[in-house]
Amino acid sequence: MKRLSREHILFKKVGMYLIVTSFYLATIAFAKGSFGTTLFLGGVIGAVLLEIENPLSRIVEQPKDRPLFHNVFFQLVVLTMAFYTLLLSESDFSFGLIMGLLLHLLLDNINDYFDEERFLRWFWITRDGTSRFTQRIYFTVMLFLFLYFSVMFVTR
Repeated sequence: MKRLSREHILFKKVGMYLIVTSFYLATIAFAKGSFGTTLFLGGVIGAVLLEIENPLSRIVEQPKDRPLFHNVFFQLVVLTMAFYTLLLSESDFSFGLIMGLLLHLLLDNINDYFDEERFLRWFWITRDGTSRFTQRIYFTVMLFLFLYFSVMFVTR
């Protein structure tokens, strides 16, 4: 059986993010009735921006079980930025960028949610760990807030 190269796997992963992000942004643009390219450009940049984690973690020698960007703290920072972007910015680009980042993290949350060990890595920043119940609540709240921000953007 032929083993896939690291570049090939990265290409497939980025392609998946781009397809899902494009579909999400097309849905948002259709619901809003505004088909600007800046929304899509921001979303595409946001969706692939987090893939710099792998090369960056090699530079700073970050352990594999402690990801730089794929953790609860970073996701809460992006969520806060999304909230302020929706409140203070009229730019479609900034909304696309932030929601692209958030969608990327949410897709990785969904992917890791069903594997308890991988999903636990998101919580490495909490010293004592978290229960599975707390993880489920966190996942549900993140999903709800993502959908809420999407609706906020469409209706503003």
